Amino acid sequence: PESIEVDITDLDMGDSIHVVDIPRQSEIEFLDDENFTVVTIVSPKIEEEVEPVEEEIEEGEEVIAEEGEERPESGDKE
Repeated sequence: PESIEVDITDLDMGDSIHVVDIPRQSEIEFLDDENFTVVTIVSPKIEEEVEPVEEEIEEGEEVIAEEGEERPESGDKE
């Protein structure tokens, strides 16, 4: 068959399904070892990018640039 569906709704984090756990149909022959891991349930890995918050600069406030950044010239306005 093109695909084999396996229900994973009752699995918890860290649980695995191996070839031996897949229900067999008479016409299917698995080529992998019966202990081969087909599915492992893991928590999603999320990397959040923190975007810098740009605040409005009040007139008369001094702008201090971080290392490597260019400091705006006095009198430059956006």
